[in-house]
Amino acid sequence: GDMLELGDESMAFHRQVIEYLPKDWKVIGVGEFYSAVLADRTPCFADSEKAAEYLRSKLKSADVVALKGSRGMRLEKIMEKEIR
Repeated sequence: GDMLELGDESMAFHRQVIEYLPKDWKVIGVGEFYSAVLADRTPCFADSEKAAEYLRSKLKSADVVALKGSRGMRLEKIMEKEIR
């Protein structure tokens, strides 16, 4: 999820996060910055509710989800949804 408090360097920092992720991880973006950085490379969603709907259709019970983003992105909503 977007990191909202980064100011003028925001886009560069979002790009750095993507560069550091292991190449074998499947990534989705939530928010305006990640939609711009990830573009057409991976699914991106406007908010955590839409991301949760997508994950609910894709995840298996043994999958692990790592969440990263500002409190303002409310990524906890993803975990509040029943995903099986």
